[in-house]
Amino acid sequence: MATTLNVNYRAIVDMGSNGIRFSITDLSPPTARILPTVYQDRLGLSLYQAQYETGRKAAIDFDVVEQVIASLRRFKLTCEDFGVHPDNIRILATEATREATNSLELRSMIQQATGWEVELLSKEEEGRVGAMGIASSFSSVKGLVIDLGGGSMQLSWMIAEDGQVRTSEIGAVSLPYGAAALTNRLADAPWGEQALRRDMQETIRRALEELKLPLELHGQLWPLSEESGESGGEDQSGLGGEEESKPVSKEQVEGEGPFLSLYLTGGGFRGWGHLLMSADRVQPYPIPIINGFEVSWEKFTNIKKIQKVAKTNNVFRVSEQRVHQIPAVAFLVSVLTETLPRVLDVFFCQGGVREGKLYTGLPPHIRALHPLTTATLAYAPPMADEIRQVLQGALPKGEKDLWYLQNFHPDLLSAVANLMYYHQPLIKEARAAAALRSTTSGVLAGVHSLSHTDRALLGLALCERWRGELGPADMAFQGLLQSLVGYELAWWAKYLGRVSGMIGELYPAGSHNSGAPRILLSSCFKDRKTVYLMIDVSIDPNVCGKALIKNVKRVEKINKKTIWPEGSFHLNVEADIRHT
Repeated sequence: MATTLNVNYRAIVDMGSNGIRFSITDLSPPTARILPTVYQDRLGLSLYQAQYETGRKAAIDFDVVEQVIASLRRFKLTCEDFGVHPDNIRILATEATREATNSLELRSMIQQATGWEVELLSKEEEGRVGAMGIASSFSSVKGLVIDLGGGSMQLSWMIAEDGQVRTSEIGAVSLPYGAAALTNRLADAPWGEQALRRDMQETIRRALEELKLPLELHGQLWPLSEESGESGGEDQSGLGGEEESKPVSKEQVEGEGPFLSLYLTGGGFRGWGHLLMSADRVQPYPIPIINGFEVSWEKFTNIKKIQKVAKTNNVFRVSEQRVHQIPAVAFLVSVLTETLPRVLDVFFCQGGVREGKLYTGLPPHIRALHPLTTATLAYAPPMADEIRQVLQGALPKGEKDLWYLQNFHPDLLSAVANLMYYHQPLIKEARAAAALRSTTSGVLAGVHSLSHTDRALLGLALCERWRGELGPADMAFQGLLQSLVGYELAWWAKYLGRVSGMIGELYPAGSHNSGAPRILLSSCFKDRKTVYLMIDVSIDPNVCGKALIKNVKRVEKINKKTIWPEGSFHLNVEADIRHT
């Protein structure tokens, strides 16, 4: 029996330089914003390296072409099984296919064998699509963006907010510094690294001038002047000498201008990101997902440390091919430290050509949706909006100096409200543990576009909503998430979780029939160490009075029976109940 066609499914083959990726994505409303993947696979075949098997560039061998065609024919069967409409299947080819001497023959053979035409992206289009992949990876983006492929590197800037994406008029600049390409160039010129370094520095500087970074992104940001003599000659990266380079800290250049954020995607940078995760102060690093991982510029450019980690066996998600390319990525990072404007923080993205092509086709009002709200909307109880407003009342207003409260934005509160009842059907012993891991290996594990901070805060809050009753293994995982976000944010997440447990006691079904709300909250700081929580309750105290008091006391005792390291951040909570 023929499979029913699903008009919302989109199949994309990304013929990259380091591998060929196959995916089927469901663009059904309302979750299209997070690009839900229903199938994905990868052929670990480097079309770039296939052209340099003998050390010199040559045509892609027929045996390699046969492997590619076999994998495409298999994917065609997969598309038929999933019911993907033939008009919604696309093959996108980038640098390696574009530069192959037998590119036309390769694409012709693919079309004859599969009936699919290969879309050969130009350098400019590849840069634009890759940048849109980065835009798809976060709720907002503002900074420099780099897509590091196998054969080339795409550089641009981006401001993406509220579904609108702005970038350079020329889209992106494509540079021949892909991880595989740079690996070959370094191998061919071991004594000419300084000449290559100077060439790369000059080329990247020219590219930045062509991109015309807007003033809202930067001021006087250039780290080196031409008169300093540092832009050529000596290696500033720590790659060639005993001394490790020490990037300029924010404190050292305070008052000299603003700092940029840097957003990175592509396999070479993702491998670098996983090495950074393995070297993080929090070990084992609790979130296995690269998208949303953030580090300081100083940690990102600690080249010697990352190279040392790369020599460790079996680093998670770093293949032998990636390990082989680490010296080239390290060389590129060292050049970036000498050529980019001052960077404060670095964000790693999963989104690339596939995600960028899909995201480009979404209307602005869909792109404007926050990923957290979109991902959790399907699980929302009937009164999720009311619950979010009640939760908002538990956070003191007007405390702009408390930076950590900004992390509890309305969309995070919406996610807490939407998932408050998701784990209710589970047995009591499993609720808190399942909620804790819901953002890393549970219901939200596969969601695109979430930051690591949001994943950790939401997991901590939902765990505490179910009283935080955990076994030893899950308590250890909870401790890792707390260390990841810091104890200020962890305290507030657990506080919100306990407040949501109190709300859930009065709304056991997440809905109610009466018009008046059963509970309203307001809060303020009584002093710098005490949160004062006012609880207005309209329900008869003889009905839920004891249960309410029990939950209120649990909120007040947030610092008891909870393992907080000595001297770490915590606040006291005083609560008053007023029956209305």
